[in-house]
Amino acid sequence: MRVFSPLRHASAAAALMTALLCLTMLGGELRAQDNAQDDTTESQARQVIRTITNTAEARWNFEGNPASSLSNEVTFDVTLPPPEIRAFRPTAQGPTELSFQEPVCSALTRSGQATATVPAVANDQTIQPLNVTVEQTTILRAGQTLIFEVQALAANTDPNAIDELEIVITTSTGDREVETIFETGPNTGVFVGQIDTVRIPPAPVQEDCRLSLLDGSSIAIEAMAPGSTDVLVSTDVEVLADPFGVVFDSETGEPVS
Repeated sequence: MRVFSPLRHASAAAALMTALLCLTMLGGELRAQDNAQDDTTESQARQVIRTITNTAEARWNFEGNPASSLSNEVTFDVTLPPPEIRAFRPTAQGPTELSFQEPVCSALTRSGQATATVPAVANDQTIQPLNVTVEQTTILRAGQTLIFEVQALAANTDPNAIDELEIVITTSTGDREVETIFETGPNTGVFVGQIDTVRIPPAPVQEDCRLSLLDGSSIAIEAMAPGSTDVLVSTDVEVLADPFGVVFDSETGEPVS
């Protein structure tokens, strides 16, 4: 004769529902910050957007009698992934194609004529996006166009519109440029911008919407948090020092080893 224990079956069902609840909550894109395998620094850097508290209930019939049991209560934070900046350079056969709206800044036009700041018209459907084939890089040559992509879901403030993001670019040569870049589409959380670079001389001029560079200098790209002066995320790009170039003595004009 086999004896069935209602208590034993209720405990087993409750344990099963607890396990299923935990697996369901931690599936997909949601991650619990109290997971022991999470990196503490990474978790602290993520923005908490909501906290979820839930329980699971198991119901069953045993010998014609209904029974039920509740799981333990589970609470965890839902966080955004940390922001990131990736730098690119244009290439004819690059593995990546970017489509984005040209950034806005107080700039010189490509013909060299000074112009006033262009008003931001991110949601103007008549604006044609730029389509550029690129490859990711951390090194740039002076004279190349610097293209950068900012992935920042925290800056996606309006899911129904194309949001803007302020970018501050500085160089070790003393240049400083400020741009407004735009989301690649409503609710993407991805922003793309670009800026031209030129070789020194002439001396750098701040706020001319181009970076004046020397071989071996560095570029810092900072994305500012929306409505704040705080830096949301930053990255550095190095300027390639040509090993085959020639350095001259400024007084004698003789080549230096």
